[in-house]
Formats: sequence, structure tokens, C-alpha cells
Amino acid sequence: MSEPQTTYYEDIQAALRGWRRRTMALLWLAYASFYLCRVNLAAAQKSLGQSQKLSESQLGGIIAAMKVCYACGQLANGFLTDRLGTRVLAASGLAASAGLNLIFSRLQSYRAMVATWAVNGYCQACGWTPTVRTIANWYPPRLRDGASGWIGTSYILG
Repeated sequence: MSEPQTTYYEDIQAALRGWRRRTMALLWLAYASFYLCRVNLAAAQKSLGQSQKLSESQLGGIIAAMKVCYACGQLANGFLTDRLGTRVLAASGLAASAGLNLIFSRLQSYRAMVATWAVNGYCQACGWTPTVRTIANWYPPRLRDGASGWIGTSYILG
């Protein structure tokens, strides 16, 4: 007895499912990495304040600078995603954020910390818009809720 024949449509759907899984795995890992480079300061805040002799208001200033630049980046990056593409913007933002985290770990000057963490905030804003755009491109409307739910779990690991 021969195996049942699949239709061209079924073959395409099976291939799309595989690519969607790969895409989701990469998006999940990338967005968890963005979070790792964003919220790590909160974990180190107390020891950073003690070792660098920073006041609570100075620590708050570092975080506020990051949040303001993150918000500005969210506004700008919709436009940049259209111009540069999702891969370029997300990859460059993540690479820059990782580099800025390494630089920040070596800084001694409060002003340099504020400036570096502010730029990190902008680079962090390069993550969400490309992620949402990629989900919209790869998943039909009936599957987007589930895809968004999976991306939501990456926040926890990051």
C-alpha cells in the first residue's frame, strides 16, 4: 500500500511551521538577551552604589537616563525598522547593548555611567519593534496571539 500523497499546499504549510518555530526560537533568545542587557543594573545597583560611592539619587539618575532614551528610541525605531529592516536593527541594537554593558562595567565616572547607560537605553529600544514586526510577518492573524504569548515568556528569563 502506498503512502498518501500530500498536496503542494500541505507541503508549504509544513515548511512554514518549521520556519516559524526557528524564527520564534531566535526571537525568543534575542529578546531574552535584550532583557538581560537592560535589567541587570537593578541586580547590581546596591553593590555599584557602594563600590562607586554613588547616592540613591545618582543611581536613579542613571536609570532615568536609560528610560528616557528607551522611550525616545521606541518612537524613532518604528521608522528605522521600515528603512533598515528587522534583522539589521535588532542585531545592531543587541550587539551595541552588549558592548555598552561591557564598557559600563569598567567605568568610574558618574557622567560616563549616565551617558553610557542612556545610549544603552536607546539600543534597547531596537528590540521590541523588530520583534513585533517579525511576528506580524511570519504569523497569520489567527496565530499571532500564541506567538506573542511565547515572546512574553522571554522577559522572565532575561
